[in-house]
Amino acid sequence: AGKREEVSIPWQAVRVNEPVAEGSMPYAYKSVYAVADPDNLIAEADETNNRSFRFIQVLERPDVVLWSPSFVLLERIKENVLRIRATVRNLSVTRKAGPYLNYHAPAKDITVRFYDGDPALGAAQIGKDQVIDILRPHEFKDASVDWNIEGKSGIHSIHVLVDPEDKLKESPAGRKNNRTVKTVDLRALNPE
Repeated sequence: AGKREEVSIPWQAVRVNEPVAEGSMPYAYKSVYAVADPDNLIAEADETNNRSFRFIQVLERPDVVLWSPSFVLLERIKENVLRIRATVRNLSVTRKAGPYLNYHAPAKDITVRFYDGDPALGAAQIGKDQVIDILRPHEFKDASVDWNIEGKSGIHSIHVLVDPEDKLKESPAGRKNNRTVKTVDLRALNPE
């Protein structure tokens, strides 16, 4: 008598964005029920306290984006070195998913990778992987690498990939906006 025991199960909550009936909890919340002795196999003095429930907030998945080439900037920091900076944003707030920032999950440990050319064709990576520790909803941060252009000339396509190994659990639309290509004419930077 009077003994307490904790039990747990793994649960992957899935958020369903549906209209909410008037007077009910917002769709960001799910009700979770726990029932002890569901078949009433244990004789008890009080059978009315074997059930409990709680509302748990289920967050919308993040959508980490790299909008367009205009969000990739180059800056000369030395004669033969350009700093490439990409601005990454967590755009998880959508009308369908709910208007409140606290309904949306942050993205964590976001890898940003830069290439001189198309990585699908074996292009060389520029610098090392850059990692953004956390992006909260609507927040943006920069990732940058330094690119040694000594001996390089002509037009280059700088490919920037966010989450290149698909490790983030993003919203369904999230995989479509994780890369961009910036065209750079090194002849304009190194006129003869």
